[in-house]
Amino acid sequence: MMRLLISCLLAAAALAPGAPALEDTILVRDWLLAGPFPIGPREGITGLIEDPERFRPVPGETLRTALVAGGWTTWRETTADSAGWLETEYPDVDWPAHRDYYGIAGLMNAGYAWAEVSVPRCSRALAVTARCGFSINGRSYQANSYGDDWLVVPVLLDSGPNRILVSVSGFGDRRVRFLLVPPTAPVQVVAGDLTAPDLVTGTNESGPVLLGIPLLNTTTDYADSVHLRLWARAAETESFAVVADTILGRLPPLGVKNLPLAVRLPGTTGPVELALETELDGSAHADTVLIPVREENEARRETFRSALDNSCQYYAVLYPENYDPTRRYPVIFTLHGAGVEARGQASSYRPKDWAFVVAPTNRRPYGFDWQDWGRLDAVEVLDTILGRLP
Repeated sequence: MMRLLISCLLAAAALAPGAPALEDTILVRDWLLAGPFPIGPREGITGLIEDPERFRPVPGETLRTALVAGGWTTWRETTADSAGWLETEYPDVDWPAHRDYYGIAGLMNAGYAWAEVSVPRCSRALAVTARCGFSINGRSYQANSYGDDWLVVPVLLDSGPNRILVSVSGFGDRRVRFLLVPPTAPVQVVAGDLTAPDLVTGTNESGPVLLGIPLLNTTTDYADSVHLRLWARAAETESFAVVADTILGRLPPLGVKNLPLAVRLPGTTGPVELALETELDGSAHADTVLIPVREENEARRETFRSALDNSCQYYAVLYPENYDPTRRYPVIFTLHGAGVEARGQASSYRPKDWAFVVAPTNRRPYGFDWQDWGRLDAVEVLDTILGRLP
């Protein structure tokens, strides 16, 4: 799946080398909306739209669905708010009745929102999304299934009209967001998606540590000779110190790379502020992020370099109560569910005096199902902690 996504992005970028950036934000207000349609848990498939590239709905067009009284729904006009949020508010649906009869699975549904926007020339942009998937002119993109405000997706807009199809799935009515914004630089740091270990109170020095720095190439060309700088500042100091200064290359067009980077951070009793800057061809992008400090008896994140793709990944660990490094301890290996982050999973346990509690994260802040990449991540975390913990 990941190789297919990268191949699609590269193919799209090859169609428009050197494409300029979108000139201004496009806030889509007018949509056509249809739904809800029944789906299986974690499925999200309706079979309704066979050819997204040529799909063009008509207001009032009827569609069959078992979730609406009478068995039919229509494509209807609706409007997003001034921030780009769209409420489904499906009419003639009795959600309490579905829940009472089928249970929580009876609320699982999918819907679609369709819109068309025009730009004067082929342009590259960033899609800001929340709780939905989407395609543009039939090209599918990796969207934001959750509500994180840091995730942006590089996209390519064709000259003239562009057809946007947003897929909406979940329990009952949904609230989703979609807008297009101009890139602020050729290569951007996605600071909100930084992978970093937690620092621990009482340590005199907290390095070297492994960071995963997500770099977003917003252009339709390979980005070579990207200058990356990092500065760190402890809570007790006023000035930043350089912790990394390196030149990178070969970032894929319209793509993201998780760069593993080992740095030495200052010892501290509070959080460490990390400043990051990328520069390419004279255009720079900067952002900051805080690396938190945890108490010794709290669950903490620890990072490692994955042998699967050389990326920086992490897991959460809760150390035993009255931990003795000379003792050998068993491990409670616990897997989180949807919408639960690994440290939150480990924090749901009280410290044991006889065991470690370890929670893998499953590749993203919230993860995939525990299959394929998820299963491999869990196995790799287990191998890692067996080599690190007594």
